[in-house]
Amino acid sequence: YEAIFWVPKSAFCSPNPPDGIIDTPPLDTPVKTLEQGENEWAYVLGLSDSSNSDFPLLTDGFANPATHTYTTGLSKKGGRLDGKNTVVVYVDGHGVLVRVDPASMQVLGPNPVGPTPYGDIFTTGHASMGWLQPENKVVNPR
Repeated sequence: YEAIFWVPKSAFCSPNPPDGIIDTPPLDTPVKTLEQGENEWAYVLGLSDSSNSDFPLLTDGFANPATHTYTTGLSKKGGRLDGKNTVVVYVDGHGVLVRVDPASMQVLGPNPVGPTPYGDIFTTGHASMGWLQPENKVVNPR
């Protein structure tokens, strides 16, 4: 199942397909599952099917995971074609091609639950911010 996370042209991935070796039983800190070079995707920890369906779950790996930012140029880690779009998969399972803000190089969106009208959809903080909770850390590919 590792092959679904591998994107051959991604700077995060090796040119060779994943080895398909999965840790048994699954480990919180994987050793063989999705080793370095086998995964293009960043994901959000601590979400489940009962989480807000508007929360992001998966996205293309970031150039800078601390600031949830991309860069231009597909040959770079976190590079997007012309820095314009990225893929985001939400908790409810739908995935869309989303615009990257050219000024911040972040994915911005309307706040799904709180008073803040617009911002980085991968922000973590207090519930009143409407985005992810502190335990919902975004994990970038290795």
